[in-house]
Amino acid sequence: MVIECTSSKGANANTTADTARALTGIAHVHHLTTSQAEAGFNDFYGTRKVSSSWILVAWPRSVRGTVLSEYHGKDDEQVVDELIAAAVGALPLLPRPTTRAQSASQVPIQQVVANTSSPEVGELRRKNQELEQRVTEVQSDYDELYENLTTTEHLSAKIAEDRDRYLHSLTDFLSLRDDPSQWNNTAAVLSRAKGMCSNLDFHPEVETRLGRLQFSPATNQRILGNLVELNNLAARLRRGDIEPHLFNTYCTEKFNFAPSVSDNAINKFGSDYTIIWNDATVQLGPHIRCNEARIYFYLDVKQRRVVIGHVGGHLRDKANP
Repeated sequence: MVIECTSSKGANANTTADTARALTGIAHVHHLTTSQAEAGFNDFYGTRKVSSSWILVAWPRSVRGTVLSEYHGKDDEQVVDELIAAAVGALPLLPRPTTRAQSASQVPIQQVVANTSSPEVGELRRKNQELEQRVTEVQSDYDELYENLTTTEHLSAKIAEDRDRYLHSLTDFLSLRDDPSQWNNTAAVLSRAKGMCSNLDFHPEVETRLGRLQFSPATNQRILGNLVELNNLAARLRRGDIEPHLFNTYCTEKFNFAPSVSDNAINKFGSDYTIIWNDATVQLGPHIRCNEARIYFYLDVKQRRVVIGHVGGHLRDKANP
């Protein structure tokens, strides 16, 4: 029991309604609000037990009766802390559990369902299998449609590119037909081929290698026609339609073609077959026979490019030193 004399304090009492709420179930809070109540309490004990200068706490005991303690403080903090601590210390110990609580079942719900043989579960299982099969079929159809769409877009782009290229080539060939005298100049035919064949890389020394060499109109026509056809294969190589290791095979089908030159020719006349491409020394090998003329090129496998290194006469070898 907590007792405080408030006759001379009025609203400035140390213990309040908040004190009573904090000590709910632990102690009762009482105020002696008049001087008569204070005097009567002290007369009962025959000595001064209560005063406005302190808070009195009565501790009940079963053997020796009540013990009184005085708390001299400006607030109720010490009183509340000690009473709560005393109440907690007086609580009996909880008994230790003798058996462990049963944990929840660890059996997966799928296994529970699988072990259940009711007609409802069987029907749900069947419908689930049908849905899974349907989803697989729809996904397969979608993948096939997407692949077809990609192929269609690729083919459409290829057709449009081929159409523009062939239209440009046809225009040039028609102009040559209307003026046959243009076939008489091999250098002019080579220059026209460079403008027509955008997928071929012409080495800067091609014109120098040709020099003043002139071929017959028939050979010049063969040179231009073969360069245009080689340009078409180079376009497919760039797009990925033709793999580099198969390029010579396609050339064999299209041209009078030799995929390489002999080691003897390289060893004896290496300068004839050597060009600088991308700051590296490379060797010409594959070549197309155009009557008495030749077109030598280098295949850049890494960049998928066809480099024209020589248009002119047959380069030196064992048979043509």
